[in-house]
Amino acid sequence: FQKSMAGASPALVQRIPASAVGDCSAEAQWASPVFTACGQLWSLRMGTLGGGAPGTQFFCLLPHGHDERLKCSIFFAKRNGQGFKERRIHDWPMDLAGQPWGPTLDANELAKYKQEDGSVLIMVHADSLCGYADLQDFSATPPLRMTPR
Repeated sequence: FQKSMAGASPALVQRIPASAVGDCSAEAQWASPVFTACGQLWSLRMGTLGGGAPGTQFFCLLPHGHDERLKCSIFFAKRNGQGFKERRIHDWPMDLAGQPWGPTLDANELAKYKQEDGSVLIMVHADSLCGYADLQDFSATPPLRMTPR
């Protein structure tokens, strides 16, 4: 993994504590510190979807003080030696600029990323900002293939 990510500069590397991941009440939410990516301020939020399936959590990027959309990847680390999963955020709709956007994980998928202590390790790697003229459908682009070492 280290060799395949050589030269990469993540915008955010964060450990979400087990207490936040395990709390599936409607009020439960967690937020990263504000970070900079592509010259703009962002935070990553995690919480439970109201009315969603039990254990389902959202992980969304929240713009701070702007209405840009970030093309990025969120990497979820699996347990030691099992690699990681990339979730690409390249499909942020223009009409939701300035609003939170990101993936939702059901309880089964989220369980794959919980570490032995119940925490979740994530990395956000920014690609670029989505321009208003950027109409390409990036959600159809296959994910970057990296082999953990």
